[in-house]
Amino acid sequence: MSHQERSQVLRTDLKKAIVFYGLSIVLMKGLSLIMLPFIAGYLSPAALGQLELLTTAAILASLFVAMGLEDCLFRFASNTDGLQQRTIVASLYGWSLIIGLAALLLGTCFAPAASALSKQLLHGGVLQHYHLQMVWAGVALEGAISLPLAYLRMQDKPAHFFYVVIGRTFLQAMLTFIFLHHNASITSVLLASLIATCSQALILGCLQLKSTGIQPKLPELKAIYQYGLPLLGSGLCLFALNGIDKIAIAHWVGLTELGLYCVAAKFALATVLLMQPFGMWWRPKRFAWLAEQPVACGQMLERAILLLALITCAVACIGPILIASLMPDEYIVAAQWVAIIAFMLALRESSEVLNLGVLNQKNTWLLLKINISSAVIAMVLCLSFTKLSGVAGCIIGLIIAQGLRLILIIWGGRYVLNLQGIYLHVSKRWLILCLSSTLLCVLSSTHFVTQSLVHDGFAQITLNDIISIGISLIGIFLVLAIILLCMALQANIISFRRIKPLKHQFNIR
Repeated sequence: MSHQERSQVLRTDLKKAIVFYGLSIVLMKGLSLIMLPFIAGYLSPAALGQLELLTTAAILASLFVAMGLEDCLFRFASNTDGLQQRTIVASLYGWSLIIGLAALLLGTCFAPAASALSKQLLHGGVLQHYHLQMVWAGVALEGAISLPLAYLRMQDKPAHFFYVVIGRTFLQAMLTFIFLHHNASITSVLLASLIATCSQALILGCLQLKSTGIQPKLPELKAIYQYGLPLLGSGLCLFALNGIDKIAIAHWVGLTELGLYCVAAKFALATVLLMQPFGMWWRPKRFAWLAEQPVACGQMLERAILLLALITCAVACIGPILIASLMPDEYIVAAQWVAIIAFMLALRESSEVLNLGVLNQKNTWLLLKINISSAVIAMVLCLSFTKLSGVAGCIIGLIIAQGLRLILIIWGGRYVLNLQGIYLHVSKRWLILCLSSTLLCVLSSTHFVTQSLVHDGFAQITLNDIISIGISLIGIFLVLAIILLCMALQANIISFRRIKPLKHQFNIR
């Protein structure tokens, strides 16, 4: 196959993956955002804050259940094929079920103690033990869901991935609507989520049993220990980076402010979600690209940073408008935090894009050390700043910690690749330009929203005010987007050259 034919196949593969993965993310998270105003209509900000704390507990528990299994799959099975690949996947899936069963038993036993502890730590609230048991029951299936989904991605089956993910999403949304209509409580939301999770795990289990079977073996357990266990430690550190904010706000400020903060965070999360279609296509292939074509790999990373910068600017400008338009009046004050949270998430996502160097090893201890250092800094800054300045201080502390983590990951990756004799070029000037332009857009949006909305009172907002604010913020985004795109074209980071269609068919062997 010629170089031109391989390039055409690559572009077709990328377009297909982005379409299905993009639809999966857009429909799944888009429906989640659509449901947010509906749920907020039934639950108070304090109840929504309590629900978010339960979600945080689920994230923490899921780290122990996942145990880095998805990354182990990509690292050890992506470079094999045939029977050897199926054997590795069957073993990893078997271990995921065993770990999930152990997590279910432990979570059920320790839920009452966790509920009693929450009563002492939270500012005017408590997590019920039966709510925690419902959450951990769903978490126990985390490995049994994430690993088969990762295997579908590794096999380049985005359509199968789409059907399974969207099926669960619509089932959960439908059940949430029905249950909340009959009983407006946190229990209704958790029950809908648990039923949808069990249904997805059952379907994926049947597909995985038919494809590879279930056969846990000791070699894969060793791989989980050597490669996955440090990732678990890294995940715990990332929890400190991404979950300590909710705990700090709940403890120092209160559940009502936590609910408002979480509303802003959910709209700002579009920064990460809109990058996921690219990430789902890129993550299974990045090690092969690094080994076979490091120059093209570096160019792809630069394009990813450009895409992330544009997405962040768009979210920073559009997010506040959506909150003002869609959410009940008691939640609209959250609009002032969307842009700055989006920038914090952009720093976190930049680390995930540029961590290829530190992961290109047989173990992940370097990443663990980086994450431990960043987590300690995040905990100290977040807790201190939240006590002093509330929600704004919490966000600033997280931005500083995420920025330091990004710098450490870039330096650590360069060190590892230099030892391996691999030259991966990613322009420092381009990274600085993208981050500084994004920060400029974020600060402009935050200042504009704060001055225009908060100080004048949200109760007086009219449709004309929203349109006026929207035009101004979108104008900021368009100016920065044009500047970034022009700079990218000048530096040959992106190209709009037309791809000529092939005049003959070819087969992929």
